[in-house]
Amino acid sequence: MKEQKLFINDMNYINQHLEIQKEYKVGVGVCVTNTIVVYLMFLGVLMKI
Repeated sequence: MKEQKLFINDMNYINQHLEIQKEYKVGVGVCVTNTIVVYLMFLGVLMKI
């Protein structure tokens, strides 16, 4: 029983870790996208001048 419980705890830990990594990747993706959008807007403003 004890080993099974440890295994379940490990699985929970791994799942939590994967969730955190997924959120981190999404966060980085959003940051990169925002940077590109701002850069394109900046270029657009430069072209108009």
